[in-house]
Amino acid sequence: MNISDDDIKIVLLGDVGVGKTNLMNVFFKQEFKNNPFSTTNPYCLQKEIKRGKNTYTYSIWDTAGQEKYRSITKQFIRDAKIILLVYAIDNRKTFDDIDDWINFIKENKEEGKYLVALIANKCDLMDEQKVSDEEGEEYAKKLGFEFLITSALLSAESFRKFVIELINNYIHIIKQTETETKKKSSGNIKINKKEEAKQNKKKKCCKNN
Repeated sequence: MNISDDDIKIVLLGDVGVGKTNLMNVFFKQEFKNNPFSTTNPYCLQKEIKRGKNTYTYSIWDTAGQEKYRSITKQFIRDAKIILLVYAIDNRKTFDDIDDWINFIKENKEEGKYLVALIANKCDLMDEQKVSDEEGEEYAKKLGFEFLITSALLSAESFRKFVIELINNYIHIIKQTETETKKKSSGNIKINKKEEAKQNKKKKCCKNN
């Protein structure tokens, strides 16, 4: 499938109450809800983005954070291209549980190129902060993840820009992969042509004899 026809699937993962639903909603400029219902079934919103001559469709999936819905959630991360791990800065457990979510990804993700980023949400609650900015940043750095401190309530634009940059990075990676594949394929063709020339030369020699 051509990348311009591909769906760049983005999945939000994290414990219940970290603000995944509001992050997705404000990204698409929908209403922020102070007390949104907990997500039980994954759902997505889609949008198109143009890069050069190509138009890409990307979808952001909101998933359930509760343990009892993990069997459903794992079906939606298998072919994800970008995974956003979200914790809330005012809830220490949601940060500590990131390790479990990383293991969850490793156990259920299909092979292939994908990006993972760590999102520290609810920075509007600085007075109730339980996880420092430095700790979150250091953890992301150790894992090689991109890192963002944001707030679905106050910093929606920073989240939008961050996700768009991740999409751009993913498109760049795929284009590089396609270029490398074409080069390898082209190299194989050249080798085959050389082999064919040798065979033809041998045939001519046999005829002369």
